[in-house]
Amino acid sequence: MIWDFVHWILFAKDILGVFGFSFGFGAEYYFSPAFSISGEYGLNYYQTNGDYKETEEYEEYKYVREGSLSFLLGLIYSRIGLNFHIGGKEDAK
Repeated sequence: MIWDFVHWILFAKDILGVFGFSFGFGAEYYFSPAFSISGEYGLNYYQTNGDYKETEEYEEYKYVREGSLSFLLGLIYSRIGLNFHIGGKEDAK
């Protein structure tokens, strides 16, 4: 059975207890006062869980759907960048 949009909103409301953090480190090297190159490596971590219950009543029976959901997501990322600084950096030599 496909839930309608209202059921999805109520389900999302029940599991909004989200825990997460982001951790990373990086470096930036200026090769002129206006240009630099940068690199970063890090981790994004998210976790949530929750319970749901839905009841449907018909004339001859009652249908109850319940369960729990647990979600864990960990992403490792890396970035490199070429940066232009308007006005330059005065102490870069």
